[in-house]
Amino acid sequence: MMTTQEIEGIALAVNRRVDEAVGLMRSEQAQALERAREQAEQDRREFAEQVAQSVARAERAEARLDQVQRDLDAARELAALPSIAAAVMDASGVLHIVMRNGARVEARIADLDSLVENRVSRALDEAELRFIARMDSTMHEAMQRLGNAPKWTRLAVYRAGSVVSCYMGRTYVVRAGVAASMAQEPGLCPEVWERIGSHGLRVMKSKPDNLEVGDVYKEGESLFIFDGETSYLFVPRGLKQSDLDRQIKPTHALAQSAHDKALGVERRCDAWEPRLDHTERAANDAQAWIATEGDEAVMRSAQTQAWIDVRAPLIDGMLDEGTA
Repeated sequence: MMTTQEIEGIALAVNRRVDEAVGLMRSEQAQALERAREQAEQDRREFAEQVAQSVARAERAEARLDQVQRDLDAARELAALPSIAAAVMDASGVLHIVMRNGARVEARIADLDSLVENRVSRALDEAELRFIARMDSTMHEAMQRLGNAPKWTRLAVYRAGSVVSCYMGRTYVVRAGVAASMAQEPGLCPEVWERIGSHGLRVMKSKPDNLEVGDVYKEGESLFIFDGETSYLFVPRGLKQSDLDRQIKPTHALAQSAHDKALGVERRCDAWEPRLDHTERAANDAQAWIATEGDEAVMRSAQTQAWIDVRAPLIDGMLDEGTA
């Protein structure tokens, strides 16, 4: 017969087995979630690098534009200056210039360096302000294209250059040369829509023919995510009742067998209980008789029993002969 502790131990073993299976599933899901977070962080860093490269290219283009503008301004100023009729420097270092139209210009040669420095400083300050304004406009346009794009809808008409957001954080722009687009899903019409960057997710019921970065698809009752080169397990297959039954069935059978054996032992104990009661009553009667008759009566009873045991075969034989 099993004790209460043994039955509780079996129940604890069953619970521990179930907890281990659930813990394993949670661990696999946590690992998949961690890989997804790492991939999202890598995409964010790649996006930041792309933005930095765009800023660097914009700075170089702005610098070349400013240089061309300065050369053009210098050429215009030179062309606007009237011809010099005469130039004389006096003893104090002042240069007197007489233009052909009669205008007179005086310039102190000793102050030429400071004049040039002031002129260059003003030009640099103006160029810096123009550069900051241009960069603000460029960055605002880039962020507007990526972050504030309207949600794509089948009912709207989009022209070339229109930017929309689709799926989960993806951004698309209508390709140049496209007259109009309506009810053409961006992810399914690459000839119409061009994807901007590699951020965002797209969830599909099955694995597509052409995978893109950030595609999440279902295969074999599990979810996978594609990073551009490799597909990773994103969400594992859920535990079914049949799987749980296969895990618990052996333990349940063992517990049922132990329970059946315990019931058999209990029934046998119940069957022996009347005999034990009879034996206990006989022992109590013998003990009472010994206490009443004393040790001498016990000795006489023992001697009598020994005499009967010795002569019992002879008595049985005589009884048999008499019966015959």
